[in-house]
Amino acid sequence: MTGPTTSPLEPVLEARGLRKQYGPLVAVDDVDLTVGPGEVVGLVGKNGAGKSSLIKVLTGAVQPDAGEVLLAGEPVHLRGPAEARRRGVGFVHQELNLVEQASIAENIALGGGLPRRAGLLVSWGALHQRAQTLMEAVDIGHLDPRTRVATLTPVQKRQVMIAAALWHPPTVLVLDEPTASLSEHEVVVLHGIVRRLKSRGTSVLYVSHRLDEVIGLTDRVVVMRDGAVVDSEETTRLDKGRLVAMITGSAGQDRPTHLRQDPGAEIVLDVHEVSSDRMVEPVSLQVRAGEVLGLAGLVGSGRTELLRAIFGADSRRTGEVRVGGEVVGCSPSASLRSGIALLSEDRLHGGLVTGFTINRNITFASLARFRHARWLPLPSGRRERDRSRDLSADLAVKAESVDAPVMSLSGGNQQKVLLARWLSTEPRVLLLDEPTLGIDIEAKTEIYHLLHRLAGEGFALVVVSSEFPELELLCSRALVLREGRVVAELEGADVTETALLHHCFDGAGSPA
Repeated sequence: MTGPTTSPLEPVLEARGLRKQYGPLVAVDDVDLTVGPGEVVGLVGKNGAGKSSLIKVLTGAVQPDAGEVLLAGEPVHLRGPAEARRRGVGFVHQELNLVEQASIAENIALGGGLPRRAGLLVSWGALHQRAQTLMEAVDIGHLDPRTRVATLTPVQKRQVMIAAALWHPPTVLVLDEPTASLSEHEVVVLHGIVRRLKSRGTSVLYVSHRLDEVIGLTDRVVVMRDGAVVDSEETTRLDKGRLVAMITGSAGQDRPTHLRQDPGAEIVLDVHEVSSDRMVEPVSLQVRAGEVLGLAGLVGSGRTELLRAIFGADSRRTGEVRVGGEVVGCSPSASLRSGIALLSEDRLHGGLVTGFTINRNITFASLARFRHARWLPLPSGRRERDRSRDLSADLAVKAESVDAPVMSLSGGNQQKVLLARWLSTEPRVLLLDEPTLGIDIEAKTEIYHLLHRLAGEGFALVVVSSEFPELELLCSRALVLREGRVVAELEGADVTETALLHHCFDGAGSPA
């Protein structure tokens, strides 16, 4: 192990010899960790490295089998997240676990208890006043605390979750992938909040797969692998290449070479003047066989809305979609029959059937293909399982069996299962919304290679990503959307992070 493994300051949070085991799997293996006052510590590692399990122990969600947690030098037994919050350990989940139809103020107070008059009636005035104070602390003080959360942008929802974690003023705040799916500008906003918390003496344990962010924001980085802490280093002594090597235990992975598009290839997807009630103006685009088209833009720019309109998940107000020259009806079922598949950005709420096995998740959209006969309602279990095994092997899904629960997989392997599901429908067009969201760097590299391989096999791919270096790597062409409009089209060597950012904010561009 290189570099310091502990903070030079008296730790506000400390783990000593923590161990957590689930059957034969050791999820947390003799972990020592410290976080000092006002220190921002990055926690990184591949999916399955043990970060989530460690966080669950530190925040009281699960009990360790061995070891202890100390707060301000005192051993504590955290019997649950509520007790952890009361003792000064705040936690903001990666998933947006908010009550969409409730107000901002109600969501902020959910974890801390609604203020009441005489212990009975809710004191709405006190609630709104307290919520407003916390909202100002996270840069959303301009909003009305009575506003329904469902109307907020993704970054505003994230800010509400941080405000809720501040209800019991935390000594240390654990942030799990806080910038997942946020745009570059919104990441800057969130990082400003973290820096302000740090300046006020609040410590932060920052979990992220975005290594540039980790290096730019944290004071120290702790690396986990196979349930154990394998490295720790001051951020000033790190660069991204070395951090990747620390995470993977090697010199890193080769990244796929850039695709070259054949201008004479067949136009597989032809979108003409398509709009929906959620889009500002109609959009037209074409994607050829073997092409990876990127859609860049800030969150709220209309990228997801465009994919949903193409797929028929949202009703089209104008325009038509053709695949191979044939008009596609405006519904998900019509799109699937015509060879279009959509991978949602939210794999837990818009993709995976969490109570199902890997096998049933893969075949969920194509069960009719596995019937013994058209008139039989149930699929052939053997044919279904054979197809799942073939796709799992083809996509290198790491699992003991396709009969294992899908939720037993890491995030990267869950994403591969969803890709396998849509490949089982035998599509010609893949619409991919944030395909590497929340997965580790090694899994990302595998997804990159997989998408390039699919393009090489003649699939037409449309990729939405908030990580512009990812679009630079993956795409032979990119459209930039701003406020619901296509403002620029970039091709080949012009698809760069700098150019995409320029057009997203204030570049003149030329609409496609």
